[in-house]
Amino acid sequence: MYRLSILLVLFLTGCTTALWSPNYEQEKLTGFYIDKSRDTLLVISENNGYIFNVSPDTAEALILSRDILFKPTFRDFKLDSKKNVTGDITLTVIDKQLSTEDENQLLSIGFKPNQYNNLFEYSVSLEGKRYEVEGPLPFHKLEGNFVVMIEVPDTMVDVASKIVATPLTISYDAVVVVPTVFVMVLIMASGSP
Repeated sequence: MYRLSILLVLFLTGCTTALWSPNYEQEKLTGFYIDKSRDTLLVISENNGYIFNVSPDTAEALILSRDILFKPTFRDFKLDSKKNVTGDITLTVIDKQLSTEDENQLLSIGFKPNQYNNLFEYSVSLEGKRYEVEGPLPFHKLEGNFVVMIEVPDTMVDVASKIVATPLTISYDAVVVVPTVFVMVLIMASGSP
């Protein structure tokens, strides 16, 4: 009975919070191109292109990915209504056969050994712009499928529907969830199964 009651409360709570949670879009990255003369990174997905200004060290780290095996991790990517995109990327070296020269090169551009597994990592925050890609581009094709979840802004219709639905979810939370919690507390206090 306790488990059923707990599951019921967990199922019913948080309607308003879930309503206002952000929307996400999935982007499958297909390749990238580095323009070292301008310290610019162009990332191509199946549907869009992203241009980021990067430091010379970041450009060098991405160029090294052609020779040294990295695992990228993408975090907190957000797109605003003006097509500005921000997020963090961490490159982790997973190549176990690094020469001393490779290690020195990685250290010189800012890679640091991870304290837990001693693998070299490089983290950077990116700020850029999203564009629609037309025509072929001279990019370095990625070998695997890399998917990035990007938080996208709500449309005017989304915001309007959330505003309309919010009083209903608040009422639902107040009418259903609060009494259910009190009933559960009474049941647990009485010690009945």
